[in-house]
Amino acid sequence: RQGTEDPYAEEVLQQVHRLSSKGRQEARIRKAPLGAFFFYGSAVYSYLGRQSTMETNAMYQAHVKELERLGALYVTYDPALRKIVAEAMKNWDAFCELPDEQKVLFSYTPDHKVSGNGYELKREGGIDFKENCHLRMDARDELLRGSALAHPTLGPAFVESALAVNERMTEVARDFSRLVEQEYGLEGFEDDVMRMQSRWLFRFLHYFPVQTEGQEIAAPHVDKGGFTLHLYESDPGVEYYDYKTRAWEELPLAHDQTVMFPGMVLQHQSRCRLRALAHRVMATKNTAVTGRTSAVCFFEFDNARFYDKDGRGTTQSLIKEYGPDYFYDMPFPQFNEFFID
Repeated sequence: RQGTEDPYAEEVLQQVHRLSSKGRQEARIRKAPLGAFFFYGSAVYSYLGRQSTMETNAMYQAHVKELERLGALYVTYDPALRKIVAEAMKNWDAFCELPDEQKVLFSYTPDHKVSGNGYELKREGGIDFKENCHLRMDARDELLRGSALAHPTLGPAFVESALAVNERMTEVARDFSRLVEQEYGLEGFEDDVMRMQSRWLFRFLHYFPVQTEGQEIAAPHVDKGGFTLHLYESDPGVEYYDYKTRAWEELPLAHDQTVMFPGMVLQHQSRCRLRALAHRVMATKNTAVTGRTSAVCFFEFDNARFYDKDGRGTTQSLIKEYGPDYFYDMPFPQFNEFFID
């Protein structure tokens, strides 16, 4: 796509006002398309043309700074990663077609400070009407054995394809964590993220059809982990609670572009300079009838405290009681009380 026109060029030209004067000037001259200032696979690129590391990092540091104001950083997919994710989603769809009584044999291990592994079915009595599966590389053998109980071929095929995503995400995770470390002075943050690669949590979701368009199918919440990368969305419907307007806004995602945003642990690690982004999923006209599938990665990292879910409750329950901006303006000493070692 380098060098091509893009219908969203005007939007980019508004964004470049926040960049360095040199980057701003070059963008105006070359009519950079949408995505010009986003991560791309194994390295940081610009549709303005590949620049020196120093110039590119300066531009991206300016964009990472927007996490404080906007709460999210858009990511343009490496096609190879997108292909691996698509294969995993195909296998997830096939697994979801199995009868419930088979799927639940792939049992979920209980949460302990962090989410467990395995399959969960939530048709009744929960916050969200869905089924989901949690997978980590360091639980591979356990996941393969459990999934084979549900189906001897479909289960392990899904697990293997889902975990194959882990290795391909190395560079985008390293790029993001390095820039956050540099921008916010989080010494050792890049190493802390990469040291925990086998613990990065992949969540595959299937939301069941609901009664009406506009119905919440994922209740408002903030993610309790470090930071989140959206890997796949079958349909629109994700909304975030804007820091400035204090209103729900659409968070548009596409198969060739996705988004990263902070969770509770990164808010804690940055001493509330970065804020966990409140978000929800709403049923569209299509997903109210057909349901919705998605996949995300929750990045855990070393040398961090844990959100005290057992003592404080789910973030869904807190937001329901106190509002979606409950954690946005909370002073760090108060926020710190929500965490345990």
